[in-house]
Amino acid sequence: MSEQEYAVSWIVPVYNGEATIEEAIHSIQAQTFSDFEILVINDGSTDKTLEIVQELAKSDSRIKIHTTPNRGVVHSRNLALHNARGEWIACSTLMIGQGLNDCGSS
Repeated sequence: MSEQEYAVSWIVPVYNGEATIEEAIHSIQAQTFSDFEILVINDGSTDKTLEIVQELAKSDSRIKIHTTPNRGVVHSRNLALHNARGEWIACSTLMIGQGLNDCGSS
């Protein structure tokens, strides 16, 4: 892992996820806990996944995009772990509700 800059690195591997990637990212962004980065690993998508994520990243600097030829979810997660800058790791493609709201609270 790289030097820590965030409390949490969310790992979001995706392959041809144009139908769900925006909802997945918005659900992570909706957390009231905000000290995180979102590492989207585009695993060689051939649909509009990359374009959707690039558009979302324009308005949220916490979204980091890495594109790789399709090599599967294990490779994608390993690539994300190598580039993560959070103290903690969260793996998710869709967060429902407020999963990190209690992180860091006493």
